[in-house]
Order: sequence, then C-alpha cells, then structure tokens
Amino acid sequence: MRTQSGSLWHYHAMGHWVCIPTNGVVNRQGLLVMGKGLAWDAAKRFPGLRSNWGELVAALGNQPFAYPPGQLISFPTKHHWVNPSDLSLIRSSAKNLTLWWPHVASSYTMASKEPLPICLPKVGCGNGGLDWETQVRPILSELLDDNYMAVI
Repeated sequence: MRTQSGSLWHYHAMGHWVCIPTNGVVNRQGLLVMGKGLAWDAAKRFPGLRSNWGELVAALGNQPFAYPPGQLISFPTKHHWVNPSDLSLIRSSAKNLTLWWPHVASSYTMASKEPLPICLPKVGCGNGGLDWETQVRPILSELLDDNYMAVI
C-alpha cells in the first residue's frame, strides 16, 4: 500500500476511485446511515449514494460496494454507527476489496489508460476512534498492495 499526504477529494478529482468509511445501519427509509465525517461529505456530494448503498447493505450485508456514478467504494469499518470501528471488520473489508475489486473494475470505464490506485483515508481512525499507526495501518499494509493508496 502506498501512502500520500493530501485530500481524498483532491485525488478523487484527479480520477481516482476512493473508499468511504461506512457502517452497516440502514434506516427505515432504506438509506444507509452516513451522518458524520467522510461518509456524510460523500452523501452530500452524491445524493443517490445513501439509497444505493442502503439497498445493497440491506440485501447483501455490510461489505464493500461500488458506486460507479461517483467513483466511490464503501469500506465498512463499523457494524453500527454508534460503536467504535472494528479491526476485524476493517480486515474483512480490505480482504473483500482485494478479492472483489479486480473483477468489478474491468466493467467500469477508467479515466486513464494506466489504472490509478484506489485511495482510502485513515479508515476507522476519525469517528471510529482507532489509531492509524499502531492499529489500522499494519492491517492494511499487510493486505493492500500498491494498487491502493492511503491518503493521510
């Protein structure tokens, strides 16, 4: 996994797909709960996101999903939004992403000829309460190759 400083949205504007930390709670209206941090910011930028991911989470569970219109990928870090992030869920999300994304990516038009690395923030470390250096980074570094870039 590469690391780079900067803004996740800066890399998104450059054509990168970006991961958005999420949880597994779908409200009564069928919308994924995305009320804080990058999830809230993504939901504001992409009005159809909450209903799309809410439908997928309700049907298939709390796992990574793509949102092609926004070049976004959900990255579950919490089971419920009120709880801290879960390291085992972060590990599972990273594993699922590495298995699932290569098959999915070929069906989406990429903006550049060379595939850009998927960008992710310090997942689980903002509202999730985990420590990047001692808890999360070691897990992601073990599982994610240079096709992924942590924006810190």
